[in-house]
Amino acid sequence: MKDDSRLQTYRKLKSKAKNLAKAILKTELRGPANPQIQYFLDQAKHIEKFSIENCSDVEGGIAGEIMDALCLLMPEFISGTLTSSQTLFKLNIALPGYWYKLMTLPPMGEYATLAAEFILSDEKLFTNSILELGSGVGNLTSLIAHKAQDYVRTDKESKLLNKRWAVREEVYDFNYGGAWKGQNLVVAVNAVHCATDKIKTLEHIYSMLKQGGQILLSEGQSPVCAGEPWALNLLFGLYDGWWDRGGFLERGVWTTYLKKAGFKKISYRALTAGEYDFGGIIWAEK
Repeated sequence: MKDDSRLQTYRKLKSKAKNLAKAILKTELRGPANPQIQYFLDQAKHIEKFSIENCSDVEGGIAGEIMDALCLLMPEFISGTLTSSQTLFKLNIALPGYWYKLMTLPPMGEYATLAAEFILSDEKLFTNSILELGSGVGNLTSLIAHKAQDYVRTDKESKLLNKRWAVREEVYDFNYGGAWKGQNLVVAVNAVHCATDKIKTLEHIYSMLKQGGQILLSEGQSPVCAGEPWALNLLFGLYDGWWDRGGFLERGVWTTYLKKAGFKKISYRALTAGEYDFGGIIWAEK
């Protein structure tokens, strides 16, 4: 997606997020807010203050469709009528297969594309061992598996390992140490921010790499240059691992964590549009 298109799409998502924030804030609570609902109330207060540029002729894509659907569902969640799981179940009825589309299409799909372009630009990376963590619906796997010669995709959810690609698949939770050693590249797309202890998970990755091996993380961040919360916090906040662990981290935090885990030669490539910095890829060497 070109920068201008990305900027216009995000502006549309901001508009939809502001509508959703208004729906949240006018919902009457039936009792004290639990920590997850309080997260939504706090986020909604920030997002309601968004300044909205004219984007009436711009499509919001699948993320916009989800935000529209949540405008109808969120009052039931905020009031306590529905749990987060029940809300997500209803969302999937309204938009079947929404998660796969969200992860593979812009804006979220761009993080896998950015990682794939980096890997495929260096023959030494895709012709040696690659270990993918938190591979989910396969948004990265689908882009690089056809080129990789020694590829292992992992996820802690066995149902996501469905043998769609001719690669090895193994159940693995990156909150714990892994059995792999001497890996050339360990890659994860929008996954490691869900780790309970990010530094510990980075240390696990460090131990699985060979000397000179690389870690590649493709991670979003709230658009820090604009000083705003991420417009999709009101979607991802329905998931454990987001509302309770902080969601996206800023690039500077990842740099600090990578250094603490022992990595050197840290570099990054940003995913930007206008005044917004949406994160991107960050890589480092053992």
